[in-house]
Amino acid sequence: MKSKKIKSLIEEESEIGFGFRRKWINYRFTLFDKKGRMVFPRTFHYIGEFNSDGYLWLYYRNKWRLIDRNGLFCQKSGFERIGNYVDGICWVKRKGFWGRIDYEGNTVTPFIYQGVSSEGALLIVGEEGALGAIDGEGNLVLEMKYDKIEEVRLDEAAAYCSFTTWEHVSMLCAIKDNRYLPIDSYGRPCLDEPFDEIYCEQPCGEIWGCVHDRPFKYYFDMAYIVRYEKGCSNEEKVRKVGLYNVKDNRLVVPCIYDKIKCNFEHPWFDGADYLVAFREGKCVLVDRQGRETMKLEYESVIYEPFNEGEYLIPAYKDGYFGYINVFGVVKIPFRYDWAEQFENGRAKVRYLAKQDETDLYDYTKGRMNTVYIDHHGNVIEIGDIDE
Repeated sequence: MKSKKIKSLIEEESEIGFGFRRKWINYRFTLFDKKGRMVFPRTFHYIGEFNSDGYLWLYYRNKWRLIDRNGLFCQKSGFERIGNYVDGICWVKRKGFWGRIDYEGNTVTPFIYQGVSSEGALLIVGEEGALGAIDGEGNLVLEMKYDKIEEVRLDEAAAYCSFTTWEHVSMLCAIKDNRYLPIDSYGRPCLDEPFDEIYCEQPCGEIWGCVHDRPFKYYFDMAYIVRYEKGCSNEEKVRKVGLYNVKDNRLVVPCIYDKIKCNFEHPWFDGADYLVAFREGKCVLVDRQGRETMKLEYESVIYEPFNEGEYLIPAYKDGYFGYINVFGVVKIPFRYDWAEQFENGRAKVRYLAKQDETDLYDYTKGRMNTVYIDHHGNVIEIGDIDE
């Protein structure tokens, strides 16, 4: 007599929707209805789960068959391979060719395509070893020149450790020469050209010096993507960085920057509306639409989300600090040796008390004075630095 433990390994039962259950018996699946009756007098190699429309795929003797919520077959014959139903239409393979059918088995797209894989509403087709994609009407939507078309997994970088992943997203990509072009479920490119790298660069809250810099990671839906400038050799790669929303498949900031400053927890930290981006030895603010809000003329822009009522930003140009607004308009002239953020209506600025060639960052008492100014640049308090 078999023990219950052995029996449970042989007979595993699960709910698959609309009152149906599948049971795993002797290395085969059996289908039962809501009344516990066996639906078919046979076993199957595979029984899936009902989709939201009430249909389910079965696999038996190298053929796929579709049944409805009443346990009835929807087509007269089976298929060699299947895709996924999208908007009631599915790519299937029959007698070596791919076409599309509806739930009743009616042909929507003729069976004339020699496909190698099917992804949702997208048919991946091959031509002399290169892959591309066509839509349901047979229109070429992705040029046949790619080595692979597959889903790339991107792990979400956890806030507290770069080696922990909470969840992931899969991005469908057309790949050629190790360059990645994101495409949607219909085969249409999401970018105007492929990228070379995708990564996350977030400081780790647990391990000092640790950043989430492992490939194919993202954080808060955002990831950095990199394109190498054309004409560069592998030894002299010039990297241009942009920002990509991996869940919306949308380029947020174009790949034209040498560096994009990332705040501690989010590219737009604490509700910030702008990023600091660097190119051509200068830096600018970039808004959430990826547009630069100022001319490329400042060597440094020290932007952080504003406190209530604060709107001026320290900037550095031609050897001095001053204050600008988010559009780059100068509000307080460039005349300070150092400038800090405004807080509670005042900001600390520094100037040399002794004009000599000693390092500017030597804040020895008596060398450097601190001055507090208001939003108009007026001095409101003076005192010596004690550092």
